[in-house]
Amino acid sequence: HNGGIYTGPLKNGQAHGTGTVTFPNGVRYEGDVYFGIIQGQGVLLFPDGARYEGGFENGLRSGQGTFTTPDGFTYQGPYVEDQPNGYGTMTFPDSTKYKGWVRDGKRQGRGKFTKPDGTCYEGMFDNDAPKLSADKIKVTGDLRDRTISVPLPDDNGGTGLREAILYYVGKDGEGVKLATF
Repeated sequence: HNGGIYTGPLKNGQAHGTGTVTFPNGVRYEGDVYFGIIQGQGVLLFPDGARYEGGFENGLRSGQGTFTTPDGFTYQGPYVEDQPNGYGTMTFPDSTKYKGWVRDGKRQGRGKFTKPDGTCYEGMFDNDAPKLSADKIKVTGDLRDRTISVPLPDDNGGTGLREAILYYVGKDGEGVKLATF
C-alpha cells in the first residue's frame, strides 16, 4: 500500500478484506483490500476535502466512480488507470453541467454543455474546449439582450466558450446578430 498504514483484517500475513489505509500524504482509503492491493469498491478521502467513491483495480481508480470537491465540482462516470475516461457527467460549482465523452479528465469528443439558465452548446469538444462548429446552440426564452456563451476563437487562436450578446436588428427577430465582449 505504498507506505500507508493499514487497519483491518489480515490473511496469510497480508492486508486482506475491508479496511482502512492512511498514506503519508494525508490521503485515506476505506474499502476493499485484496492481499495487500487496493482492489474492489472503496472511498478515497483527500486532505483538501475532495472525495472519490467507486471502483479500484491494482491500487488505481477504475470502473464507475464519483469524484467530488468541496467547492461543488462533481464527476460521475468511468475511470481508467486513475483518470476519468469514457462517457460521464461533470457538474461545476455554478451548476453548469457537461454530459459527454471525457479523456484523461478533460472534455473530449461529443458532449453537451448546459448552463443553469438552459443555454447550451452541443457538439464536439477538444482538449476541454468546444470546437468552433456546434451541432446546435440553444438559447431559451426571450433572445433580446440575452448574454450567452458560444464557441468562438479566443485572442490566442484557440477556441473556448466566450460571452456574447444576441441582439435584434430587425422586427420579429429577423437578422439576429451576435456581439462578443
